[in-house]
Amino acid sequence: MNLVFFIRKKNWILLIVFIVTLLYVGAFSAKANTTNPDGETKQEVSGNLVYLPLMQFGNSYFLSPTGDDNNNGNSPEQAWATFDRAWLQLQPGDTLVLLDGVYHQSIHPQNIGEIGNPVTIRAQNDGQAIIDGEGVRIPILIEKYRNSYLAISGIIARNSSESVYKITGDHNILQRVSGYDANTDENAMVISISGDYNLLEDCVAAGTGRKMIVVFKGEHNIIRRCFVDWREWDGRNWRDCWPWGEGIEIYTASYNIIENSIAYGHTARAAISLLAQGGAASNGNKILGAMAISSGMEEDGTPMVWNPPRPQPSVSQCVAEIYEWPQYMSGFGVAVNGGILHDNLLQDILAWGSARYGLSFNVTASNNDINNNYVNRATVFNNGLNELTEPYWGPLGSGARTTELVNFSSIDNSNIENIWTGSTFISQTGEGARLTYRYIDGVMTTEPLWPWPMEDRIMSELGYSVTNMMMGIISGSP
Repeated sequence: MNLVFFIRKKNWILLIVFIVTLLYVGAFSAKANTTNPDGETKQEVSGNLVYLPLMQFGNSYFLSPTGDDNNNGNSPEQAWATFDRAWLQLQPGDTLVLLDGVYHQSIHPQNIGEIGNPVTIRAQNDGQAIIDGEGVRIPILIEKYRNSYLAISGIIARNSSESVYKITGDHNILQRVSGYDANTDENAMVISISGDYNLLEDCVAAGTGRKMIVVFKGEHNIIRRCFVDWREWDGRNWRDCWPWGEGIEIYTASYNIIENSIAYGHTARAAISLLAQGGAASNGNKILGAMAISSGMEEDGTPMVWNPPRPQPSVSQCVAEIYEWPQYMSGFGVAVNGGILHDNLLQDILAWGSARYGLSFNVTASNNDINNNYVNRATVFNNGLNELTEPYWGPLGSGARTTELVNFSSIDNSNIENIWTGSTFISQTGEGARLTYRYIDGVMTTEPLWPWPMEDRIMSELGYSVTNMMMGIISGSP
């Protein structure tokens, strides 16, 4: 179906809707002012333009693990067998439907969508199409310049030779996707985003990898309602010190949003982190309605223990002193190491059950540029569960330290227990995090956040209820 068809049929209403849609999507670029509770404007951050496929015209094709590339692909009974066959056919606006089963091949599109007409790849049944890298290939690879305006939904990807989802392209949407087990020895993530204007919505990232989700040097990306559960990373082929492990990180990247996402358990470093270093900037990011749970803790409620030497054989023998830097085993970690950090906002955040600090702001090097970074409505309690004392940092059994929190321009309307002043503990009492409703594009809506939107998938794939776990923590009765 094309524009000529509309004109010839004089279907003017659909034509007008189509044109208005293109104009709206192409022109939208919002700016949002962040205010503290007294109404004072704190920062201005460029909005996130993420294309949503409002209209789509094209054909549907089918793929099956038991298909045949000699078929026409037009029905489940005539499904193709390989993605390579599908790339020869797909055009902007087309949809590729994946039938149930395990695919031992990569989704590495050779096609590009268009604004208003993405190329869509979706599971016929949510969570029943599995892309298995078998440890020898990247299951999902979306490349810059080659791939844009793609929409992927309903799939599971696992067992990568590197990262499980590697996204360097722009203007792509991934919804209701799960990723498991990146390479345990490489600098590999479950979901890695370095493109711009991508939306990752209702996702799971769990298992092995250096980080579960990272935005690295990308701009205007949104991570919305994702759940991560880090388990292991050995790092035998990577030069940085071991141990390492993070949940969700914005790393030298600007104007990104993490909203209503949960980082659960185990991580050697911060569960949710924001980092600028090496002269690069992390500016104008927003972390909204996010929850960091049980960082650095075992499932039995005891702190994680990492004993040197690091896993062998290894290209590096460096083993980190995990008490040297406060972002280790912490809930939320902000860090600057010779970087630029301006106009970032952490709002409606919850840190609970961390082995060390619930909230940390670590500054190293002397050439940092730090300005206008704010915390609003934070709830930080039941952290510092290792109950250790270190001569320089003071008691580690605390929610935060004033020597770190002073790096924020302000912390407003927050509820933070056990802030170490250098000689005693104090607390900050305020409203704390609002975790009832969903954030959408950086704005809190009236749409309920609970039950968790991926509840059934997570129960099926990981075996526990996120909703039950979080309701207990939020109510104070985990």
